[in-house]
Amino acid sequence: SVANLSRIVADPVMGTGRLHGLVRGGLYDWKLTGAVAVDRVSAGGLTLARITGPVEMAGRKGEVQVQAKLAGAGGTGRGVAAGLIGASPRAEVSLTRLADGRLLIKSLDATGRAVSVKASGSRGLLGDLNFHGELRLSDLAVARPGAGGKLDARWTAIQSSAAKPWLFTVDGRGDGFRTGL
Repeated sequence: SVANLSRIVADPVMGTGRLHGLVRGGLYDWKLTGAVAVDRVSAGGLTLARITGPVEMAGRKGEVQVQAKLAGAGGTGRGVAAGLIGASPRAEVSLTRLADGRLLIKSLDATGRAVSVKASGSRGLLGDLNFHGELRLSDLAVARPGAGGKLDARWTAIQSSAAKPWLFTVDGRGDGFRTGL
């Protein structure tokens, strides 16, 4: 248990964090299975009273793999993020922190009040990372006054090596799309 996670991680702002679980293995080849709970998580105008869920972590050969199925509760706030994400978002994620420091998101499935994201990534034979997915904003009216409609977007991204920048391609389509500006 950590009383104030914001002393360790600056953003997002977080309160108390708890991890209950079992660690097996040795120093260089280990696995943790348990459950996490974090209170008062705030970012982008949205505050969730609590995020909870099962988590698995494993370390081997300089890499750390994480799988989590998280549920938020008690969401409040103002602004675009608060409107789209809502009071009780859910996310399932599988990711790996690679030995070279890069983050490989193998799979992401997240839903909120008016948003859903499905994405996956992979590492190529030569060490390149690929990441592609779909974003759906199903009711922009909850994002801001005067906004409305729907937005569907797809993206692909590739990073050829740790020393190179990510290259993105995005395609979006709106239906009754209004920004409210």
